[in-house]
Amino acid sequence: LNLVEARTHFAAWCIVSSPLILGNDLLDKETMNAIWPIVSNREAIAVNEAWVGDAGVLAMQSSTQVHMLNCSWFNDDGCDHPAWMIWKKALPNDRVALLLMNNAESVANISVKFADVNIKCPANGCAVRDIHAHRDLGRFIRFSVDLAAHDSAFVIVSS
Repeated sequence: LNLVEARTHFAAWCIVSSPLILGNDLLDKETMNAIWPIVSNREAIAVNEAWVGDAGVLAMQSSTQVHMLNCSWFNDDGCDHPAWMIWKKALPNDRVALLLMNNAESVANISVKFADVNIKCPANGCAVRDIHAHRDLGRFIRFSVDLAAHDSAFVIVSS
């Protein structure tokens, strides 16, 4: 995995409440220095550890499929996945984590109207915080982002 893919991979494990286990050589300082900002992201880990009865679910996906290599232990042919996916996990205090993933080999605009994934926002929109960048993005009714190949947007939405 490159670093963009590693960040998306880590966020995917976080949003589905999976145990977080590092499978790399912990003595490889170059790799550890490169991935440390990803695996030590306290906001991402907080999403992983939050529990209100929701382990995280696939909320929306593209009807278009893309073929990906290195995604099967059972064959060398690869496998097909939706071109984009949006994962959702309920958090305490009426907040929701969303992971927008671009599985395609090119830049894609991924957009979600919060009402379409059962997130209720006031008239002025819901507050959105970027977990990857550790910053508030503003208030939105619909969140849209251009994502590079295999990149993701990992956000917390609160009303």
